[in-house]
Amino acid sequence: MKLYVLLATLIIGCITFSCTKSPKQQAETATQQVNPLEKVFKEALAQEKNLYDLVRMDIIKERIITKYSQKFYDKFFHYVQVVPSISYEDNMYKCEGWEAHLSGNIAKLTYNPTNDQLIASLTLEGRIVQPDGNIHYNTEGWEQRYDKDEFDEDIKSQPMAYYDLVADYNLVPYHHICIIIAKGGMILSTNDFVYSSANISKILIKDNDSGKVYNIAFDETYYQGGGAGSMRYNEVGVIMRWENISKFVNIVTSLTNYSIAFINENDENKVVKNPKDLKNIRDAIQKFVIDKLEEFS
Repeated sequence: MKLYVLLATLIIGCITFSCTKSPKQQAETATQQVNPLEKVFKEALAQEKNLYDLVRMDIIKERIITKYSQKFYDKFFHYVQVVPSISYEDNMYKCEGWEAHLSGNIAKLTYNPTNDQLIASLTLEGRIVQPDGNIHYNTEGWEQRYDKDEFDEDIKSQPMAYYDLVADYNLVPYHHICIIIAKGGMILSTNDFVYSSANISKILIKDNDSGKVYNIAFDETYYQGGGAGSMRYNEVGVIMRWENISKFVNIVTSLTNYSIAFINENDENKVVKNPKDLKNIRDAIQKFVIDKLEEFS
């Protein structure tokens, strides 16, 4: 009887030993198992696929939505148009794509099989799209305004971005610079020419670091009387359409130390140096005008 028990114990021990793998063997087995996402990227690399193909695969779509958001995925999906083939370097799969006519709108996707980390990034006109799918604009110094109807209520279909650099003249506020941007164009004006109704003939911007001077193009002059027969606070300036607005925005957002000179037809000039928060004009246009028009449409 003892012999049978001994044989049974030996047999069970042998079976247990043969079925239990060493830690090294377990690690080798785990390494041989390919992660589903890694398999997708390996096959995509072999088939010379690109981001346009990858972003349409359910496994990648679900991972992006889970890690970021549906809104982020929708924007990411939209801007993947021009796409080179996927690449593999430094143990990372990399691919990118951009909008056909706007190379500044770039979508990138990287995958690290070592830690199974998928990273998606989207940049639109130099602004990073956040995981919630929104762009966080810097509009400090600017206001959201609307044109008004007969009842002095906001007309939501006519949004405006408003900027006002105010100074005091004998305790009475007046505009050093006032900017109103709407769908139809932009008004750039000043109250600095007190007691004058002479039109603006020229606007110059000087880069105070390099000395370069920009002659700002505009489409027509602008004049708004001070009211009640007073010329003291007449508002004089210019109106720009979108082509000239774009040029103006590119200049003021590219400079850090600059002066703006308003020159009227009497050859009088008024200068404003480094107007605070004017540099946020691009974000203000996008958030307060373009995005609002898209929401309304």
